[in-house]
Amino acid sequence: MHFIFLILISLSLVFAKDKAEYEFFYNNHSSDFILWLDASNKESVEDKFGNTANQREFNGRVSVWRDISNSKHTHDFYSHKENTAPDYINKRQSLRFNGFDTRLGPNNHAELNTADVNQRNVSVVFRTSRDVRSRQMIWDGGGATRGMNIFISKGHLYCGFWNMPSLNEDGGQAPEFIKTKIRSNKKYVITWRFDYSNYPGFPNINQYTHTGTDPYNNIGISGTVDCFLNGKKFGTIEAKSALYSHGADIEIGWNGNTCWETASRSNEERTSCDNEPKGVEPFHGNIYEVLMFRSVPNNQKLRRLWRTLKKKWQF
Repeated sequence: MHFIFLILISLSLVFAKDKAEYEFFYNNHSSDFILWLDASNKESVEDKFGNTANQREFNGRVSVWRDISNSKHTHDFYSHKENTAPDYINKRQSLRFNGFDTRLGPNNHAELNTADVNQRNVSVVFRTSRDVRSRQMIWDGGGATRGMNIFISKGHLYCGFWNMPSLNEDGGQAPEFIKTKIRSNKKYVITWRFDYSNYPGFPNINQYTHTGTDPYNNIGISGTVDCFLNGKKFGTIEAKSALYSHGADIEIGWNGNTCWETASRSNEERTSCDNEPKGVEPFHGNIYEVLMFRSVPNNQKLRRLWRTLKKKWQF
């Protein structure tokens, strides 16, 4: 009994240390955390019966991945059905997505997708499978009209951003993507960083009305979407708008409606990607950890995050 008690204390200390490692993201002593999914925390991984990954009764299928951020609102991720639950790989302390039908996602919430956003930072620790040629969605944070995503296609990792409004918003923007090469069976940290905080109208974003026939004309204020792979920036998108509220689901390992790198930009008056091309492109690989922060970290903080995750997950 004493031995088990000591193990529980040790695990608590490990997770407390992990939380402390991320304190460099905090502002004014309040956490910037929105979301923290950590597969090494076995108590946060549950099957459909509520058994956790550190229990003998656990069936190996992850129906719930609990948010351990301790932020004001909790954003647990759920499988839609039992047969869409990814496997928990104890040896790797990760969730295995099969590239066919596994996925997880949270309930809609203002912190995630149903409120306007002018800053956001998302990081995902993942491992590729042998296949890095097929299109595979890692993180889908939007729909065919507004959103962002992180996905694999033809040996590259992509970051995307788009906002195709009807009218009466600050800028709007056709789908934009940046990419970098990746390899099979390799572990990575991808960070997607969005900053549109220099826009003077936010949050009163509806004070501007577009004129003319081009809904992508903006008011001359630009932000940035930067993406980093293993701590190194591989591209920047000029952000011409905030990321506006949308009802499309956030999901890992799966997409509903989204925009791909092949989305046509020929019609500048379009208001949706119409999910081009059609079809779901599930992820085949492992996901270890997902982090979301409210504010935008500078490059120094991101390098520190990379060093922290590199040490933790033994790159």
